[in-house]
Amino acid sequence: MQALRKSSFTFRRPAGIPFSTPSPPNPFGPSISDAAPRLDLATPHLSACDLIGGHFPYHVFRSRLGPARYFAILRDPLERLISAAGHARRPDMDIATLSPALRLLRTIPLRHFVDRKEGITELRLQHWMLTGSSHPSSELMEQRLEEITVGTLEGMDRYLSNRGQFLDVAFADFPRLNVTPKRSTLVPPEEIEELVSTHGDLFEDAQDLYRMVRRQEVGGSEDTTLAPLG
Repeated sequence: MQALRKSSFTFRRPAGIPFSTPSPPNPFGPSISDAAPRLDLATPHLSACDLIGGHFPYHVFRSRLGPARYFAILRDPLERLISAAGHARRPDMDIATLSPALRLLRTIPLRHFVDRKEGITELRLQHWMLTGSSHPSSELMEQRLEEITVGTLEGMDRYLSNRGQFLDVAFADFPRLNVTPKRSTLVPPEEIEELVSTHGDLFEDAQDLYRMVRRQEVGGSEDTTLAPLG
C-alpha cells in the first residue's frame, strides 16, 4: 500500500530522513500485526515525505495520515503464495527477517500450509490490507476500489503508464528487481499441482477481489487517474 500526500512528487530523499521505517524489536520476525506501531514510530518524520509506502493496511494508513491518494498493486492469490514460498525458501535468506507464516512456509509443502490458519491468513492477506476484513462483502470491496487506486501485477505496465504523470517518474526505466532466482527449483511444479488439485476451491474463492480489479483492466473501464484525496 502506498500513500501520495501531494498532487505529485519526485523520488528525493528528505534531508536526514531514511527511507526505511523504524521497527520495534520483534524476536519472531516482522509481522503484519506490527503495522500500526511501526507507522506510529515513523510519524514524527512523515511530514517531510510526499510518498509513504510499506506493508501497512489501508485502515492503518488512513487513520494516521488522513487525506492522501492511496494506491496498491494486487497479485493473483495463487501466484502470490507461490512467490512467497520461493522468497522464504531462498538459500541466502536470513530467517530472522521472515514473519512466522513465512518461516512455516519455508519448511512445509504448500498443500499443508493452506490447511493451517496461517495459510488462510496469507491467502487472503490482500483482502485484509485493502478492506480490513479477510472476507469482505462485495459492497465493501467496491467501496475500497473507489477510495484506492488499485491495479494488478499483470496490468502493471499499463497501470504505471497511465498514472506516471501524477507520480513524476519514468517507470519504463525501472528494473524489475523483486525476482527470486530459480524459483521453480525452490517451489517445484509438482508441489504447485498438488496444491491446486487439493485446494482449488480456496483459491477460486480468494480470487474475488483480484478478479474484480482485473475485469476493469481487461475491459478498459478502469480510471486512469489516481483516486481522490480521502
